[in-house]
Amino acid sequence: MIMKQTVLILSAAVAFVAGAPVVWAAPFNPKDVAADPALLVHVDCDALRTCTVGQSILSEPEVQEKLAMVGAIFDFDFTKQLHGLTVYTTEAHPKDGALIVYADIDPNRLIALAKAQEGFHGVTNGSRIIYSWVDEKKKAKGDDQTRVYGAIEGHRVIIGQDETHLADALDVMDGKKPSFAGKKGLPEAEGGESIILEGLLLKFDFDGADEKAAIFKMSKSVRLKLSEVAQQMTATVRFEAADADTGTQIGNIAQGLLSLVKLQKNDADLMKLANAIAIKQDGPVVGLTLTVPSSELVGIIKDGQKKEEAKKAKESADSSSEKK
Repeated sequence: MIMKQTVLILSAAVAFVAGAPVVWAAPFNPKDVAADPALLVHVDCDALRTCTVGQSILSEPEVQEKLAMVGAIFDFDFTKQLHGLTVYTTEAHPKDGALIVYADIDPNRLIALAKAQEGFHGVTNGSRIIYSWVDEKKKAKGDDQTRVYGAIEGHRVIIGQDETHLADALDVMDGKKPSFAGKKGLPEAEGGESIILEGLLLKFDFDGADEKAAIFKMSKSVRLKLSEVAQQMTATVRFEAADADTGTQIGNIAQGLLSLVKLQKNDADLMKLANAIAIKQDGPVVGLTLTVPSSELVGIIKDGQKKEEAKKAKESADSSSEKK
């Protein structure tokens, strides 16, 4: 499912694109997105590179090693040439979307790499070519829909899993189909604020019956923003309901979930984050805001890495003992 793959792609991007500042930034471009998104997420990789947390990630030797390895394969410097990522699905096709990569690319290099993939071929679509190849991971799982589709438009690479939907995404970019421009969408930057990640969710597909799923089911829309200003990292989530009464229900559920988190007093870092969350309702809108000093967040991330390493070491030691 492309929704799950999208999350993995964005997570990998956050881990790999922290680096030195570049000449131009890649804020969200609504003209590149269809007018009726169900899900919309944008990562400004340039902003990520310049923020405190991003710079800390880049300083990790393991990250530098991975950057060098991946860069050698693609002949591409992720710390300077990758500028932004946008992924969206539409209301008509909420589980199948498009990923737009904004980068200083060498088209010939990308096409050469694609040609090396199993089942590669290109199809002319108007004035452009849509390339496709077999997705080995999906093929190994016996998935009938194993192909990946891609196209290059200037400094943008567009990737999808359906040729028709990818062609629609290209038509939006060419101005042949309506775009998201002029619509109420992603949160705007405030004075001095650098937006790293922003997202919008308008069509929900939650099967769960728990309170977390209920918050989304009660909402008409959800907007997310992760930003930094004056060495402070802020994450905001805005749930918009149909009316104030529903907004009150969402707020009450959010307060209850936060209270449950605060009961986990054995995790000091989790408590810091929980205590930094403020919940506020304004009519049908419920906002959750987490603000923490960037340096403190860096410390929490490093503590989490140490805990994960200790956990893996213990599991490895336990496994060795069982074999003996």
